[in-house]
Amino acid sequence: MQAALVYSEELARYGYGKDHPFKPVRAKKMLELCERYDLLNKPGTTVVPPERASGMELCRFHTSTYIAALEK
Repeated sequence: MQAALVYSEELARYGYGKDHPFKPVRAKKMLELCERYDLLNKPGTTVVPPERASGMELCRFHTSTYIAALEK
């Protein structure tokens, strides 16, 4: 079985503001926990950088209204 963690330091620095539930520190802590428990050194496991999604790909999972709000 293959497993991948999509992560970059950029994710750990990004935020939508203090009132948004996504907190950049959570991404960093998750990576640190994975490293501490040696989860990233298992065969078939890799860390890959995120790729920018196209507008069409975003629309597969989110409404255009939501995407416009994020872009604002």
